[in-house]
Amino acid sequence: MRFEVWRQFSTFAKKFKKYMLSVSNLSVQFGKRVLFDDVNIKFVQGNCYGVIGANGAGKTTLLNSIIGIQRLDEGEVIVNNQLVPDPVEVLIPGMKNVGYVSQNLNYDRFLTVRGNLLEELKGLTTEVKNKRLEEVCSFCHINHLLDKKVEHLSGGERQRIT
Repeated sequence: MRFEVWRQFSTFAKKFKKYMLSVSNLSVQFGKRVLFDDVNIKFVQGNCYGVIGANGAGKTTLLNSIIGIQRLDEGEVIVNNQLVPDPVEVLIPGMKNVGYVSQNLNYDRFLTVRGNLLEELKGLTTEVKNKRLEEVCSFCHINHLLDKKVEHLSGGERQRIT
């Protein structure tokens, strides 16, 4: 597993151990790339959790899987004793009464990172655009992403280009 689930126990959670969410045998892959396999986690009511990992480790995909907007290859997610439905089985994917703040930021996912950044610099001369692009990319450490299409970036990489 390339990510970790961090938790901070509350007194309530230690005493009652009531699971508000459980993930069993969760597996997701994109093509031949296995993002995670056989993930099992139980979230206890009253705790505070965080998902920690490098860019591209699968944190966003894990969260999307848990809330029901990412199709699972295997496994199940149960929230408050209810099975989270597969996104293709429901009209509006996700779980009722489960909140989620999306990472979808203001970018054109079909353009490259360079294309998106240059769009933000409209009205400037080519010389100024190139200078600003170089400064921003150096400051944000995103030079290696310039020629990638945004739709192929991880959630963390997308945040860095915004």
